[in-house]
Amino acid sequence: MNETEKPFFLHPEYDEIENFFAFEKGGKIISKENNERADYTIKHTNLNQAELIKARYEIIENFRKQSNNQLDKADLKKNITEFTKKAYNSKSEFSAFRKYIVKNCLKDILNDILINSK
Repeated sequence: MNETEKPFFLHPEYDEIENFFAFEKGGKIISKENNERADYTIKHTNLNQAELIKARYEIIENFRKQSNNQLDKADLKKNITEFTKKAYNSKSEFSAFRKYIVKNCLKDILNDILINSK
């Protein structure tokens, strides 16, 4: 398929979504490098409607809270493993967001947990 035949909407089953989208800490989705197809998809599918932003924000906050409450390493590891499994399960709700968190934010979140637990 050449560029003129390519659909304008991004499709999560055919496009590597993580190459097009990034997420802000509050849950808002943004296009990487001002990508025209990503901007178009965000706008015309209303990916930044208030309910979706709130749901993405709650996912990360719930993960932080659950991880902060883990008193031993085994429980923390289990929480991280469950979150990561959902990130790489394409049938899981908000899997692209979860994958973004795992790839880009997990290390910082865990560092914050370790610093705050001292």
